[in-house]
Amino acid sequence: MHIAAMRTIMGPNYYSHRPVQIIDLDLGAMANQTSDRISNLKDNLIALLPGLAEHTCSPGHPGGFIERLESGTYLGHVVEHVALEIYNSVGIKVAYGTTRALNEKGLYRIVFNCSDAQTAPEVAALAVATVRRLARGQKTCLTDQLEKLRKLVAEIEPGPSSAAILRAAADRNIPVIALDSPLLYQLGYGCRAQRIQAAETSLTSGIAADIATDKELTKAMLAKAGLPVAPGCCVSSLPEAYRAADQIGYPVVVKPADGCKGKGVSLFLENKAEVMAAYKAARQLSKRILVEKHICGKDYRLVIVNGKVAAASERKPPCAFGDGMHTIAELIEEINADPRRGIDHEKPLTKIKVDRKVADTLQKQHLSFDSLLKTGEKAFLRWHANLSIGGTAIDVTDTVHPSVAAACIRAARLVGLDIAGVDLIAEDISKPNGQNMTLIEINAAPGLRMHLFPAEGQQRDVGKEIVDYLFELPEPGRIPLVAVTGTNGKTTVTRLITAAFTAAGYNAGYCSTDGVFLGGSLLAQGDYAGPGGAAMILRDPATEAAVLEVARGGILNSGLGYDYAKVAVITNISEDHLGSEGIMTLADLAHLKALVAERVLPDGCVVLNADDPLVAGLAKRAPALPAYFSLSRDNVLIRQNLNENHLCGYLDNSHPDNSYLCVQRGYESLLHLNVTLLPATNGGMILHNIQNLLAAAVAAIAAGINPVAVEKAMEAFGNDADHNPGRFNSYSNDHCNVIVDYGHNPAAIAVALEAADRIPHSSLWAVVAVPGDRSDETIRRVGIVAGTRCDHLIIKEDADRRGRKDGATANLVFEGAMSARSRNGVEIIADEGQAVRHALSTCPAKALVIIFYENMMTVLDVLAEFGCAPTLASGGAALLHDTNQNLINHAHAFPI
Repeated sequence: MHIAAMRTIMGPNYYSHRPVQIIDLDLGAMANQTSDRISNLKDNLIALLPGLAEHTCSPGHPGGFIERLESGTYLGHVVEHVALEIYNSVGIKVAYGTTRALNEKGLYRIVFNCSDAQTAPEVAALAVATVRRLARGQKTCLTDQLEKLRKLVAEIEPGPSSAAILRAAADRNIPVIALDSPLLYQLGYGCRAQRIQAAETSLTSGIAADIATDKELTKAMLAKAGLPVAPGCCVSSLPEAYRAADQIGYPVVVKPADGCKGKGVSLFLENKAEVMAAYKAARQLSKRILVEKHICGKDYRLVIVNGKVAAASERKPPCAFGDGMHTIAELIEEINADPRRGIDHEKPLTKIKVDRKVADTLQKQHLSFDSLLKTGEKAFLRWHANLSIGGTAIDVTDTVHPSVAAACIRAARLVGLDIAGVDLIAEDISKPNGQNMTLIEINAAPGLRMHLFPAEGQQRDVGKEIVDYLFELPEPGRIPLVAVTGTNGKTTVTRLITAAFTAAGYNAGYCSTDGVFLGGSLLAQGDYAGPGGAAMILRDPATEAAVLEVARGGILNSGLGYDYAKVAVITNISEDHLGSEGIMTLADLAHLKALVAERVLPDGCVVLNADDPLVAGLAKRAPALPAYFSLSRDNVLIRQNLNENHLCGYLDNSHPDNSYLCVQRGYESLLHLNVTLLPATNGGMILHNIQNLLAAAVAAIAAGINPVAVEKAMEAFGNDADHNPGRFNSYSNDHCNVIVDYGHNPAAIAVALEAADRIPHSSLWAVVAVPGDRSDETIRRVGIVAGTRCDHLIIKEDADRRGRKDGATANLVFEGAMSARSRNGVEIIADEGQAVRHALSTCPAKALVIIFYENMMTVLDVLAEFGCAPTLASGGAALLHDTNQNLINHAHAFPI
């Protein structure tokens, strides 16, 4: 039993809308073993992971999984449940899992929900190792591994401050992206996004944060503004510290001038010996040391968010209270046993460390760890009140006197912080000026834990205050986002919608199989029709609108690169990639594409092809209203949408001379465009581009683009290399005409050849290939389609054979072609460049050569060798001016 492959998918995916870990598990010699035939497997599993006894599994009730173990289930299924329970055992509650056989040789795919990309592989490996050892009858113990996982979870989980902000963002349905640095998150998309790192935001001034870090500078600024601060000065040597303490008067405080979180701070120092020890401790953290007067009073922390008091707490240092029976050491154990206390920031309170600093604090009170306190007697364990050393907090937000609030707000404003933690000492914060209030520090990125989980008093949702400041209601942090999927037409529709956004004045970005573009500039070249391309667009602050092509492979391998779209478009579903990754039928493919329809905002729209029953049927999977498009106004779904006052688009071919692309909301006309004047249709003859135009127009209007801008974009979008590279682009020289297209499946090649056949030519030639990861049946069908349509067919092979041997794919295409024709005229020339050269050098005069490319640059280089130049279009390509426009009336007969 070993892991053949595994991956983590963090976005919505084929299996779940939550993150999943996928394991391809090769059971090897254990392929036929079942749980009921392995001695003591059930008992050993429950002993290791008692929670397995509660798993419901397929029986649907607690204990159901145990029943499956007793009746006999395969080990892949056992691994799934062990992985889930490992997660539950370290405090992460997950329940979804699924296991299925990938082949008859013992290869299984195991999928289970996970929390993050760091722990998921560890959990997967541990689950497999555990089941393997138990299946072999070997003893195993998970104590150490589970503790290691708990520590890993604690390390990578967002801290209390970040978690509070992320929860508040989720409550507002603001998208969240975990960025590349620990604890750094993006809230929102594109130009609407903000970043946070704990309680520091992208609106926090870097200069202000630097000022707050420099405690000497902060004190000087506050003092000059008339705010009360502790007397003191900055020193750089021990003699200077002594002199400062003498001048200020004992007791004093010694701390780093640029410290944080109470590190290196020593309070209540009463003599030179204590000053010396404190100075040495602080000197390890900073070259500049502050010596200040120790101010007596209560310790308060106020959090200021955007000029308002969001929360206030009185901080209490850790103390032990005697009961007359237990030593101080035993009392500390009791305090640390409080379930609210954990290591560092993992829980609302922090456990008290029994260390030298506690011993020193006790010694100053003439106590030790072995001292027995009388009932009610209090011993300070530390002088500091920081939660990170075991202190507690009491919420006092509702009692803050307006004068105290005003002083703290002003202090944050003077430093320049949008979010600040103001530390102060006062006798009573509810009284004017707190009765002898002294401002101690101003902190950038203040910790929120004490306000979220006070030991006493009301919890304060400071995370919500911060999110509401970053995104003023009802701002959702979202930009217009359109997701486009389907078998064919995705890239063209993506480019068309982007053109509409651009015409409307947006700085629009899109990702597709050709690359990532923003504002018309190429950011990255290659296949980016997945989360990688989406991330480039959505993370960029310059992006005002996003159009994301979502390919099948991207969904399967990496999930979606966004949470929800405003508009989803599904162009069509036809034969492609069947037989791969468990997608065996068109229904399976439709189920995969349905994810894009499901991840639409409720107030959004899902745009569906009404002429494709599989696509139209996905309306019931979407949380938003559907908007349909069709090549016929008589389509029943179009008529229904019109009658229900919903958005739809259709081809109106009822006019004797022209056909019109129409978009309506009910019977309100939004677009009415003469198809023959739209360059992308080459005079109305590229019928699949009419479908693409309809889909894009409906989607653009659904996304909120003014129809005037949509019309402008459609009328300018040419079927050429500038607007739509690689999609039915026309070239010519004195000898022949050439079409370059990316078709690579039966439906795409069929519609391209159908359109090409309407172009005047003496002979129709094609250069074709099929990716090797398609099924044999699909590859042969391409040969049948091309062999039926073409006068001469040249079969090449993609340079990337995708697992097939040289010649295997070409031979399958050849078989299909020869089965469809009774004449010769079929050749195999594997190399793409040589195949194109051969076609251009041997085709007859006035022939039309259509090239279905793998590498666009290779084809363009050969075209340049033969002097082929782009054919310009004006109201439709000039090459097509003799075409019979009446064919448009039969557009619905040619499915894409």
